[in-house]
Amino acid sequence: MLFKILSTMLRDFMAGLVMAVGCCCMMVAQAFVKAAVCLARVACKVNGVKCDVK
Repeated sequence: MLFKILSTMLRDFMAGLVMAVGCCCMMVAQAFVKAAVCLARVACKVNGVKCDVK
């Protein structure tokens, strides 16, 4: 009985952990994409090239 409760708790904890890590990775990826776009815009301005990076 105790083992069943513990295994359920562990499973829920692991699911929560996976969700949190996934969410974190998504946020980091979005921030990385924004930074890359900003760098591209700066590079275009420095080079004097017209670019339509959104």
